[in-house]
Amino acid sequence: MTSLRMILLSSNQFSGTIPIELTNNCSKLEHIHLEDNNLFGEIPKGFGGCSRLRSLLLSSNALSGSIPVDIGKLQELQVLDVSRNSLGGSIPEELSNCSQLSILVLTNNLPICQRFPCDTSLRQTSNNQKDEFNYFASIPGTLMALPSLQLLWAPGAAALASTLPSIWGSRLEVLNLASNSYIGNLPEGLMKCKRMVYLDLSDNKLEGVLPSMFIPCMVFFNVSANSLSGELPRKYVRNCSRSLLLDSIANYMQRPTLVDEMSFATWALSSYFSSLYCGVILNRLAGWFVEHNFSVVHDLSSNNFTGPLHSLMIADDLLSKSPAYGLFLSNNQLSGPLSRNLFKLCQELGGFSLKVSNNKAVGILPADAISTCISLRQFEAAGNQFIGEIPHGLERLKHLLILDLSSNDLSGGLPPELGQLQQLLFLILAKNNLTGMVPESYGQLSSLLVLDLSDNRLTGNIPRDLASLKNLRKLLLRNNCLSGFLPENLARLKYLNVLDVALNNLSDLVHHPLRSDALCAKISAVDNKLPRSYALSTTADKEGEGPYTGKIVQNSKGHPNPIMIASIVSGCAIGAVLIILLCVFFFTRDKSAQMFHRQEKRELVMFRHFESEITYENIFSATVNFSLDNLIGSGGFGATYKAELSPGRIVAVKRLSLDKFQGRKHFEAEIRTLGMVNHPNLVTLLGYHASDNEKFLIYNYFPGGNLENLIHNPRGDQLKWRVRLRIALNIAQALAFLHYGSNQKILHRDIKPSNVLLDKNLNAFLSDFGLAKLLSASETHATTDVEGTFGYVAPEYAMTCRVSEKADVYSYGVVLLELLSGKKALDPSFSRYGNGFNIVSWAAMFYKKGNCQEILAAGLWDEGPRSEMREVLRLAVKCTMASISVRPTMREVVDILREMG
Repeated sequence: MTSLRMILLSSNQFSGTIPIELTNNCSKLEHIHLEDNNLFGEIPKGFGGCSRLRSLLLSSNALSGSIPVDIGKLQELQVLDVSRNSLGGSIPEELSNCSQLSILVLTNNLPICQRFPCDTSLRQTSNNQKDEFNYFASIPGTLMALPSLQLLWAPGAAALASTLPSIWGSRLEVLNLASNSYIGNLPEGLMKCKRMVYLDLSDNKLEGVLPSMFIPCMVFFNVSANSLSGELPRKYVRNCSRSLLLDSIANYMQRPTLVDEMSFATWALSSYFSSLYCGVILNRLAGWFVEHNFSVVHDLSSNNFTGPLHSLMIADDLLSKSPAYGLFLSNNQLSGPLSRNLFKLCQELGGFSLKVSNNKAVGILPADAISTCISLRQFEAAGNQFIGEIPHGLERLKHLLILDLSSNDLSGGLPPELGQLQQLLFLILAKNNLTGMVPESYGQLSSLLVLDLSDNRLTGNIPRDLASLKNLRKLLLRNNCLSGFLPENLARLKYLNVLDVALNNLSDLVHHPLRSDALCAKISAVDNKLPRSYALSTTADKEGEGPYTGKIVQNSKGHPNPIMIASIVSGCAIGAVLIILLCVFFFTRDKSAQMFHRQEKRELVMFRHFESEITYENIFSATVNFSLDNLIGSGGFGATYKAELSPGRIVAVKRLSLDKFQGRKHFEAEIRTLGMVNHPNLVTLLGYHASDNEKFLIYNYFPGGNLENLIHNPRGDQLKWRVRLRIALNIAQALAFLHYGSNQKILHRDIKPSNVLLDKNLNAFLSDFGLAKLLSASETHATTDVEGTFGYVAPEYAMTCRVSEKADVYSYGVVLLELLSGKKALDPSFSRYGNGFNIVSWAAMFYKKGNCQEILAAGLWDEGPRSEMREVLRLAVKCTMASISVRPTMREVVDILREMG
């Protein structure tokens, strides 16, 4: 050790603690690189004795505790990276004694992409800013005044509210303090940072006006999600101050830069910035910038800026590099017409993304300026007050990916020429006053993922050519005047998962060729001349491949059965009643309102067909007005009752607590979303009722009870290994689907054994998914509350209310430990090991000792196979690690368990 200069052990599978011996006789050590391993425990005290240390890289481990004070003794330290761990406490003021410190990375919500060159796989990275968990009380202002500091990266690092310091180091070039708790105004002292090329202060509580910053010279400027006001800054800088990064970034991204070509600090700065910048830009610009070596983003969205939308804010020095440029101004109070100057520099850009949605802009869109902006990739101007027609000439924009002009006051027809945009992914023109027919040429939009023309005044038939859109995910034509038949060839669109043609004049589909096709499962709330049951009722699959097959019920001769015919008649009758009620409403408003509400209270909305008729009345009758005799469970969301509608036809009814689930409009929107979620290991939501005085959900009934009763009853230890493994896989598959398989990511937030139901063959089904989100979004319920059950809640969620899919992974790990051990999450037997012991700390203790047998339920170890048991225990311990970065995804969990099954 006495002569050792470098310890480079990054990106291995080392585990255990960092040995204290590493800090003995280390006076000649210059570099210690231990990032991307499985190290845990505290950072050892003693690094202060490594007097020549220039870089200390400890990121992407499972380290806990605080940053040691004696690191402040390292006078030659240039790079310190402790991100992606579970560190906390106070950041020592002594770090400001490291006068040579150039790079300080405290937290990082993006994986460091490969240093040479930028790794484009980051296009798949989650944009979740809470993905990693270092969480400190605050960041000392003295660190930001370090004379050599060039890069400070600390998004989401600080828990306590504070103001930004007034004094800043003049060499600072990269500053990321996003998602902290900063308040007050932007300090004028930042103006001294004339080399600054990257500034991210988004998602804080800053207010006041923007100072005269050198925004045009910044390759990344983000102050979104604050409360800044005043007019947007105008372009007033043509030439930028000399910056290391501006000099080298384009060349650096094209080829590796060797350490011996420049000083270590310069090399490290270029390396870190290129990788971090790569990840952020790829997330910001949705991957389209990768054709270019250089990109610029200026994001001022979600503030209170006022005034006109004028010219671009990019300096000539940056324009000379032909960058891809993103200018994001959505969700402000900007007014006036859209200036032609916003588009006049398009010819000099390698790509242009403009977002001005949800402002107060008015007037006619400048067609001549927009149609000649051939570099335009993304144009979002929704939620303004634009009038006139959709600009002509947009077919020239051959590289356009997103066009969103929804929620304006546009009129006229749909331009057929838009069908020439072969790269277009999203065409969103909803909520305008558009008329005429849907052009057949839109069937040529071969890349299209979403077509939203809803809430207009379109007429004619739905073009059969739309079935040529092989990549289409969503087709939204709701609330128009469309007529004719729904084209049967839409059933060929294998990726289509949302089809909304409600509130049109489409013809009856009972005898339509689609009647037995799986497309029925994709239709959302069709209120035309179609029977309501066609849109919302399907046949349960008797072979266990899932309860939602999307088939219309028919008899053995292939004709609709009597129930279907009765449903049609009932639907017509209900429609007639509603028309009468509406007529009465306009003449006797008060009296009819009372009638409407009385009717509303007894309405059921069904998503699935059930073998027995389900009505509001027979739910109350079957549960005997929700009597205790039919109570089968209770929890934080409400009580669950057994309802036998007819002999052998049983459903479970969850009666929700009215004081927790308020805000009916939001409630119904979320429940309808959950009603479309379908997976073989999720408890099927059959339907619901929602009124001011009553809310309940109707589910399939499971005779096998729940997992809690199974594993904690006296016979729980007799559960065979293969059965436990199958249950673990069932739960994992359900969670993986919620996280990655449905239309939108759904976080469960309350995974526990009592929310895992079992059929008679002990197959597992996850229940109560999506309800925690409903509870937290209730109008009378604080959104900062933690939804979950004590003992199962991830530590970062409990302490900060920041939730991600990794919080579900933690809860799954606790359930997995219970399934393997037969012990409860807070089992009384843990008290003999010390205060605060739970199943997680108890299992980790024995696992680290290699004593797996002590964790498993009695007799299970002898049943074997032991190699599988060790692997599943390792998986459970990894799922419950304090560090989010160490926990696997649910996809990875499923892959591991499938290999054993």
